[in-house]
Amino acid sequence: MLLTNQRLDKLTAAHADFISHGMLPVDRSAPPVPFILDTIDDGGATNMDAEPIDDYVTGNVILARTRELPKQYPGNINDLVVVINQPRFPDLICHFLFDQLNRDITVSSSTITLDKCPSIKSLIKVYYSAIATFYAPSDDSGICGKCRERIRSTPLWRRKGPRQDCAFVVEDDGQPGMKGLSVVRVQLFFSFEHNGVTYPCALVEWFKKVGRGPDKEVGMWKVKPDIVNGECEISVLHLDTFLRAVHLLPIYGKDYLPIDFHFSYSLNIFDLFYVNKFADHHSHKICH
Repeated sequence: MLLTNQRLDKLTAAHADFISHGMLPVDRSAPPVPFILDTIDDGGATNMDAEPIDDYVTGNVILARTRELPKQYPGNINDLVVVINQPRFPDLICHFLFDQLNRDITVSSSTITLDKCPSIKSLIKVYYSAIATFYAPSDDSGICGKCRERIRSTPLWRRKGPRQDCAFVVEDDGQPGMKGLSVVRVQLFFSFEHNGVTYPCALVEWFKKVGRGPDKEVGMWKVKPDIVNGECEISVLHLDTFLRAVHLLPIYGKDYLPIDFHFSYSLNIFDLFYVNKFADHHSHKICH
């Protein structure tokens, strides 16, 4: 590792020297658009959570190509409510659709009664993951500096327990770093149709920031579950609002964890978390 760091320092010094002597331009232009080869989507079967890609994209989040079988998650919304144990799910979808169909008005669905919201008549298709593609030149990425990762929400991951990943959602793209982002936990990836339009969505639980900046001792933002009337605040979001996955670190107390404690319940048990900006280079640049 020391030898690698030494060589990297020499490369950095050589790069600066070449620029000062006019041997390299100060600002390098973006790489050209590559020839896009046909790729095969495995529908989420792969265990790879992140990988470099060569596609020329600006960044987006899409659902996996393969949806779950009807016997696991029924397509009827009323039957699905029983399976996922979310009685408010139908109402949340109706309010979400109202916002999608009325983007030009300032009225929010939170102030609208349910009878004024459009109803959902199509089947609900459930997915276990979504694919986020984002610009990450500091990571092991493709020739265009792009990286692809999976955000997962599955009841059984590698036969060891449930996995419900957390993700960044963009609330104000005019604010830098964490000031314009929020953290959510994905309960369910799904899609439905309305008037011929497909809406890729996620049912999420919200976290809220603690304080106005990163913790002074560790340099990481703190978040905690957004509790309203004793329950986590939940809503339905369009995948367009997602940025990428995020790793939360529990803030431990003074007591010991039980011997039989399973890591998959960490997000349910702990009350306070650090937003881990050291998870990778891209997180470090976002979480400031």
